[in-house]
Amino acid sequence: MNDGHDGLLAAMDTLFTATLRQRCLIHTQRNVRSAIPHRERKELARKETRSFL
Repeated sequence: MNDGHDGLLAAMDTLFTATLRQRCLIHTQRNVRSAIPHRERKELARKETRSFL
């Protein structure tokens, strides 16, 4: 699991060539929220929490 940092991804590719990767759920949620207008974030957070459970 990782936060999507380029250096970390490169190191993982070098050291763990056959390992699958997945993105940290918290970082994914934060990235989604940052792209939504502030006035709509509260509603999105409610829907998002239900969809990730």
